[in-house]
Amino acid sequence: MQRIISIAIAAIVFLLVGCSDNSYVSTILSQAESALLASPDSALHIMDGINPTVISSERQIAEYARLYTKAQYKAYKDAKNDSLIQLAIDYYKSHNENNKLAESLMLRGSIETTNKQYSDALITLQQAAEVGEGIEDNFLLGQIYSNLYDVCQYGYNADQVQFAEKALEYYRKTKDEYYIIDAKSNLARAYLRIKEFDKCNTLLDEVIKQAEATADTFSMLKAVPDLALIKAENKDFKGNIHDVGGPTANFRFPSCKKQLDKGVCSNRQCLFPKPCPNLKVDHSDYVNLLRKLRKIPKVKR
Repeated sequence: MQRIISIAIAAIVFLLVGCSDNSYVSTILSQAESALLASPDSALHIMDGINPTVISSERQIAEYARLYTKAQYKAYKDAKNDSLIQLAIDYYKSHNENNKLAESLMLRGSIETTNKQYSDALITLQQAAEVGEGIEDNFLLGQIYSNLYDVCQYGYNADQVQFAEKALEYYRKTKDEYYIIDAKSNLARAYLRIKEFDKCNTLLDEVIKQAEATADTFSMLKAVPDLALIKAENKDFKGNIHDVGGPTANFRFPSCKKQLDKGVCSNRQCLFPKPCPNLKVDHSDYVNLLRKLRKIPKVKR
C-alpha cells in the first residue's frame, strides 16, 4: 500500500510541476524488464531499489506500475488490489498503446481473480481480449484467453469451451510446446465438463504423446485423471484403470540430470553393483497421481 501511495504522490507531483524523463529510472526499468522473463524475483528486487517519489514522468509511472505488477504475477506473488496497475491502464488507454493496455488489463483481471472478484475479472479480461485482438501478440492473447478459461472454473461456465479454444488457437501460433500442451489440457477439461467425451479423449491422447516426447510429466499428471473420468462415464467400465504407472521401473523421469544431456551411462548401471549417488529417487508425482485417481467415483483400483 505504501508503494501505491508513493507512486500516486509522484503522479500528482508530475501533473503539478512537470518533469523530463529521469535517465537513471529508465535504465533501471529497462533492466527489470530484461530480467522479467527468466527471473521475475530479480526484476522485483531491481524495482524495489527505486524510490517511487523520484520517478519523473507520467510514462515512467505507467511503466513502473506495469512492470512491477507483471513481476508479481510471474513470481506468483499476489497483489492485494489493482490500484497500482490502474495507473498503467489509464495512461496506456489515453495514449492508445494497445499492446501494453491489453497486458495491463490482463494483469488487473488476474488480480481480481486472485481476490475472488470473478465477475469483475470476467469483464476486465474480456476488455483485454477486445483490445488484444487488434494487435499481433499471439502469446499475450493466449494468456488472456487462458485466464478467461480459468475464471470460468468459478461458476461462469457459458463460454469456457470458446475461451479454451481461443487460447489453444493463439498458443499454436507461438509454436511453444509447453503452452500448447497446457492449452490442450484445458480444452480437454472443458469438453469433459460438457460431456463431449470423444473430443476430450482425442485431445488428452495428444497431450500424453506430446508430454512423453518432451518429458513433461506435469502435463501427463494433469491428463491421466481426466482420461480416467472418461472411462468412468462408460457404462461398461468395471472400475479398473490399467497401466497408470507405465513400466515397472521408474521411467517417468530421467534417472539423473546427466541422462538428459548424455543418455544412459555406457560403463555402469544405476543400481549395480551399488546405487549411483546421482540417481534421483522420487515417486511423489506417481503417488499424487494415484491419490487423484482414487478420488474419482467408480474407480476401484
